[in-house]
Amino acid sequence: MIAVARAGLPAPPVIRQIDRLECPRAVDLVFRYRDDILVLLLAHGVRPTGHTPPQLVRDYVRDLYKYEIRRLRERYMRRDFPKVEYAGRVDDLRRRYPVLALLPNEFIEP
Repeated sequence: MIAVARAGLPAPPVIRQIDRLECPRAVDLVFRYRDDILVLLLAHGVRPTGHTPPQLVRDYVRDLYKYEIRRLRERYMRRDFPKVEYAGRVDDLRRRYPVLALLPNEFIEP
């Protein structure tokens, strides 16, 4: 999986590679991701391979969302914007992560 830092944000956390000895069955499986999910993931710089487990992908996107929501809260606490805008900004951020409303098995084709 490849993650790309967006302008103004530090690089997201790095996901370690799954070792064949650690998880032999997961490495041997091939996942076919839905095209619409790949488009949504690419918006966050995430490009899973056929060997990337959907749970790992979802966990990574969730961690990225948590990072961004914490960063937004820090900006609010520094008073970069007024309190009345905070809820709207949280909602806007949540709407940029529609894949988090799906279960990992919904990322792949049946």
